Amino acid sequence: MVCKGNPKTFNGIKEPCDYAGQKTKFLGQSQSYSEMASKMGGKQGKVWIICDFKLKGNVWYIPVGCNSSSRDRLAFQHPAIFPEALARDHIISWSNEGDVVLDPFLGSGTTGKMAKLLNREFIGIEISPEYLEIAKQRIDSAQPPAQQELIM
Repeated sequence: MVCKGNPKTFNGIKEPCDYAGQKTKFLGQSQSYSEMASKMGGKQGKVWIICDFKLKGNVWYIPVGCNSSSRDRLAFQHPAIFPEALARDHIISWSNEGDVVLDPFLGSGTTGKMAKLLNREFIGIEISPEYLEIAKQRIDSAQPPAQQELIM
């Protein structure tokens, strides 16, 4: 993401905490973190704050390869496919619906496809006519979710 000054948007993505539902030893017994937190809450000293979800950190584990980076077989005609989950998470984190997403190295069109699916506008730049055609096909075939009608 590139911007002048501070980002205008940050939509943090939540993920399960590493310790959610795990057991630990506390006061000689095996119990969950939530049980431990409730016991600690009434005592002097540290109070444990336990959550089921946290903001996604700065290291993201994204599966790659066939049927992981994309289920779109056309994407694999490009030698360096960009994982859809990575593009999706960045677009969600740094833009809102209706914003414009710029991809100066369009490649197979993954960022454009995900921008369209997430109801963002998109500008892509690609020097290779062969890869531009792949990107156009992928972006054109992406269908954003249907708008839900508001019932008043």
